Order: sequence, then structure tokens, then C-alpha cells
Amino acid sequence: MPAARAVVHAGPSYVCPEQFVKISLNPGESREWVRTYKFQIN
Repeated sequence: MPAARAVVHAGPSYVCPEQFVKISLNPGESREWVRTYKFQIN
């Protein structure tokens, strides 16, 4: 599911990416997804 907007919060000891998606649901409908992040430190 493509992101509609992305924001990254960071501090000295953390990085917190947030993905916002645009969805449209009718009453009683639901939708699920999983987003995985992989960070590599060189």
C-alpha cells in the first residue's frame, strides 16, 4: 500500500518513521496491512 505521506521523528537514541496511508472503507469493512522497516548501520 503506497504511503500518502511519510514523517520521520529522530533523536539522539531513536528513529521513528511513520507512514500515513489513505484508505476508504464502508461501514463494517476492515483492512489490514503490515509495514516492515530494515535499517542497516555501516
